[in-house]
Amino acid sequence: MGLGERAGALRRGHDGRRQPLGPARVAPRSAYGWQRFTRSWTPGTVGEHVLVCRATTGSGATQPATPRSDRVHLRIVFVDQGRSR
Repeated sequence: MGLGERAGALRRGHDGRRQPLGPARVAPRSAYGWQRFTRSWTPGTVGEHVLVCRATTGSGATQPATPRSDRVHLRIVFVDQGRSR
């Protein structure tokens, strides 16, 4: 990612609904590695949640969802009684 680029996060709950989580904090760009970005999230319900993070350029191009080295990042989180495991 470069100038004018951003990262965002998306939550997909156990019911399949997608909810944008908003913009992420983007770390300074490195000359020789991935550019890191972070986003805090507090689960609202117990169960399985799928978190997807995707970078977007200032012109609107996004990371590909298909399997490639630069594809979107996806994590499955299980929330049990207010705690993730």
